[in-house]
Amino acid sequence: MGFLIFWGILFFILIVLLFMENIDPQIMICIGGLKKNEIITSVSIILAAYSAVFIERIRRPMQQPKLILKFKDESPYVHVYNSKHYRFVIENGGDTLAENVCLRITKISKRHLESSDDYKDTIFSPFFLNWLDNENKRYFDKIMKNLPIMIGFGHIGLYKNERAIFLESLSPNCNDEHVLLSGEYKVEFGLNASNIMNPKRYRMEFKYNSENADFKLTKDIYEI
Repeated sequence: MGFLIFWGILFFILIVLLFMENIDPQIMICIGGLKKNEIITSVSIILAAYSAVFIERIRRPMQQPKLILKFKDESPYVHVYNSKHYRFVIENGGDTLAENVCLRITKISKRHLESSDDYKDTIFSPFFLNWLDNENKRYFDKIMKNLPIMIGFGHIGLYKNERAIFLESLSPNCNDEHVLLSGEYKVEFGLNASNIMNPKRYRMEFKYNSENADFKLTKDIYEI
């Protein structure tokens, strides 16, 4: 605010000087006896310098990363039928690098009854997913424009003699929090970077059948 006030005062002085035919001698004494043209030149230089700073302050917040989360069902992003690993791709379509990017699962809901549309939230602590290109780190340092980066969602493994989806948590455990058995699910994600003002939230809906390890999207990932 102070910056704008100062800029406005200088601009006002310049306008006054441009339209004044004669300047009061007392004013000339106060400003060191400078001539009108010298005063105008000095004020113009100051205005130009401050304008450059002001424009940069406006431009900098507008140059942000634009992160996009996608779920792919073909190689090389997801190998559904061969390795049974499920993955996401994060793209940056913005004007600058995305720094310290993280993807976190914030909510998991499972259909309570197959005949109804009633979903029940599972009990778990939100957790960060594991980067495939930078494993065991919560944040991916930098994602450049138009250079997609993969991050794991889950893989098929045995859980109590049943094939289940093990979510790619940074701190895997053997309880039910990070294991998805047969059912229909809604999973919500938080996608963020340190130089983004507003984090994005996504949701994905899918079915999973443990008998044949069949994974099928019922609604592709979308922003909420």
